[in-house]
Amino acid sequence: MYKNNDLKHGLPWDTLLSVLSIPHLRKFELRFQCFCPALRPGEELSVDSLAPLTAFRYKMEYPRDIWFFPSEVAALEAVLGKLCDTLEELVLPSEPAPMSTLATLRWPRLREFVVRGSPSTWETLPAPLVSLFSTMRGLRAISFKINPLDDALPPAVWPRGFVHSFPWPELERLMVSYPDPSDELWDHLPLTLRALSLRCWPHVSFHRAFAYNGEMGSPRLELVPTSSDLLSILRRCEALSLEHLEIEYRVDNEDETLLRYVVTTFPHLTSLALFRYRRAPHLSEDRSSCIAYVAQALSPLTRLRRLKLHLDLIGPDPDTLREAAPALAQALSPSLRLLKICGRKAAWY
Repeated sequence: MYKNNDLKHGLPWDTLLSVLSIPHLRKFELRFQCFCPALRPGEELSVDSLAPLTAFRYKMEYPRDIWFFPSEVAALEAVLGKLCDTLEELVLPSEPAPMSTLATLRWPRLREFVVRGSPSTWETLPAPLVSLFSTMRGLRAISFKINPLDDALPPAVWPRGFVHSFPWPELERLMVSYPDPSDELWDHLPLTLRALSLRCWPHVSFHRAFAYNGEMGSPRLELVPTSSDLLSILRRCEALSLEHLEIEYRVDNEDETLLRYVVTTFPHLTSLALFRYRRAPHLSEDRSSCIAYVAQALSPLTRLRRLKLHLDLIGPDPDTLREAAPALAQALSPSLRLLKICGRKAAWY
């Protein structure tokens, strides 16, 4: 392992090359260590051949500093250029991901693509995301897990006015953090889509826990989409036959309309995750009334089997759980098999 007082821990190039060249290796995952943070004197990023990997997962600890190493980008370029023909799953941190290079490669077998981090390096992207990843035509699942940087929200996947065709005709699962209502992506989603996630990353409730522990700053609640924002997006997805939906939003005057729209437009949902936050932290909401309101709103979902809830209620978690469980059990469909409630401490019950 390479270590330098000025750098984070990371795996050196010769070690990475040795591991990735093991003939029978098919899945590679690197967590919380930098991918070649520096080259040793005289070392070159040359790659003759690698194992035919089907999965390449590189996940940095979150929150990651916005820095990255030039050698990290170059090493990823060299490796992915050799793996693109065989990869079926690709997970990358956004900061060092060689976006321009990814756009020039062919990905005949790639089915799942996840990019996670911040948009710190995306100001210089040569094209919108919908264009950059258009060579990944066989994708079944895409996740853009991007956290805002200061006041900068993640860019639209398909900016308004950008002329392009939808590049992922067989897409089944899509996750977009901090979704933009003006994004033209919502007008072009294919009928194959079965799971849609419109959320924050990380969830605001977990972000608060990070902040409480001093690991990152407090979440910017004003950047969280509102009920109106998500209603605007979902109205453009009405033709979809979704089985799973995840939404995260701040309450505004369209809250009731949003929940009504969800249950009437997507009656075949078997899985729902709902992260709902008060209009403002200083505004309280009666716990019993809120639980009853949400339970009643979701009661028409007769096929629902799994439900995850965060209602941003004031009060100790055990009290919330005691009130929520019977109210939800009484109102929701008997098809429900799993109920998870997230408390104020970001713990699931």
